[in-house]
Amino acid sequence: MVNRIALTLSILMATQAIALPAWAQSPPVLISQASSGNQQLNDLLDEGRELVAAGDYGAALVVYRQAIALEPDNARIYSGIGFAYANQGDYQEAAAAYEQAIALESDNADFYYALGYSQANLGNYDAAAQAYRRATQLSSDYSDAFLGLGVVLVRAERYEEALTALRQLQSLRPNDSRAYEYQGVAYIQQGQYQEAVSALQQAVAITPRSDSYLNLGIAFVNLGNMPDALTAFEEAARRNSRNGRAHLQVGDIRRVQGDLTAAIAAYQQATRIQPDLAEAYRLLGSALLEDDNPLWASVAYRRYTELAPNDPDGFYGLGQALSQRALSYDAVTVFETALDLYRQQGNADGIAKTEEMLNELQ
Repeated sequence: MVNRIALTLSILMATQAIALPAWAQSPPVLISQASSGNQQLNDLLDEGRELVAAGDYGAALVVYRQAIALEPDNARIYSGIGFAYANQGDYQEAAAAYEQAIALESDNADFYYALGYSQANLGNYDAAAQAYRRATQLSSDYSDAFLGLGVVLVRAERYEEALTALRQLQSLRPNDSRAYEYQGVAYIQQGQYQEAVSALQQAVAITPRSDSYLNLGIAFVNLGNMPDALTAFEEAARRNSRNGRAHLQVGDIRRVQGDLTAAIAAYQQATRIQPDLAEAYRLLGSALLEDDNPLWASVAYRRYTELAPNDPDGFYGLGQALSQRALSYDAVTVFETALDLYRQQGNADGIAKTEEMLNELQ
């Protein structure tokens, strides 16, 4: 029988499974390049704009490079280069181009926004925050920049600063659900669960996104409110049938409630809709062992070890399932793998329980 208290405590650590909303920032726009007295340059700029509009960013880059050779101090041509690179997914080159644009025109908020966007996509969240913040300083009503700033500060785990930026976005765009959604994420990460519930309820009232409901459920779990948590997780699953993590959370709640059949069904659904969601197989294997079904538990655990080959818990669970099927030789081999991994991690509890199982089998 599973330890209900331990399971409940594991669910109360659900902030580790928090769903950060999909990249919420708007991409930079192509900033118009002013006409020049140089007809050749004007022709190149017109051609570049046409190529960008057609989505031919590689050809646009060739044209913009030719334009820069004619007017190397034109910041907006560099911004066009940055725009083309960003649309190709080459954010390193995009950032370099926008930095050149800023060096030539340092009071342009759009350049800083685009630089922030590029740095954010490179995972350079502190650099992105600096650029977004400068954009908001140059344009105090730049709502997209406040959104970008809030996003990267959440990702950088600078939650109080993130909340300040997101509240500013909220004042500028009170019907933008992302302002509330990211506030909810920041509150959860800080352990302020009641505030998270309030923010996320506002988010789903505006835009009922699956991940918003998932995070709302996590906040409810951490408040000990399992009925509302279950409702939120089920709504997350209903809103997005491909959201495997929502089904995992439903399974966890059902398991705590003692409905093992419903828990197993939820975990199985998670594996069907997200076949590479490793955690789903670990939880399914554990539930199947509790349900005295070692055959299918071993199938689930074996898949988990394929997806998470460095996690000794998976091999330990597989060893348990094999030993219950009287496959002692195979179980010993798997337990030895678990023991080796526990030793690499310095996990004393894991080492002790695995050695105990090996002593029983040998």
